[in-house]
Amino acid sequence: MKRSTLVCSAIFVATLATICLAESPQAVTSLEKALEQAHKQGKLLFVQEGRPSCGNCQALRGYIAAGKVDLPTNLFVYADVNCDDPKTAQAFSKHFKVEGNMLPFVAIADSDGKQLAARAGFGKPDDFQELIKNAEKKATKSTAIKKANAADKPAGAPAEANAAPAAHP
Repeated sequence: MKRSTLVCSAIFVATLATICLAESPQAVTSLEKALEQAHKQGKLLFVQEGRPSCGNCQALRGYIAAGKVDLPTNLFVYADVNCDDPKTAQAFSKHFKVEGNMLPFVAIADSDGKQLAARAGFGKPDDFQELIKNAEKKATKSTAIKKANAADKPAGAPAEANAAPAAHP
């Protein structure tokens, strides 16, 4: 009896883990590829620079995987890059300015790589959601938001609610 309970529990946990992993955004591990992907797709970029063994970094990864920090895949490219790689660290510091000295370093950029928001160190899910909200406010005029919104509209829907009707010849 105990063995069947253990097997059922293991199956349940494996199924739950599979569901959580399937719904979480896939992290890009190359900053240059993430910047390129965000630009090509017209999306915002959420970059987490940290270490695989860092507890704060693992917590943020867990928040994202569990959906506690929401990064809609139609709007964001998610990058999780290693600060111990010299090339990555140099590229991150070239593109982003994050004040603080605790991991993870998080930066949100528009599709052109322009930094919109940043923070360093441990945070609760609400802290990261607030960072995302502030970045989205700054990006409302960026191409990332416009492209994401256009992708969500049904085919044939006008791009702007107040758009003037097209002139007929």
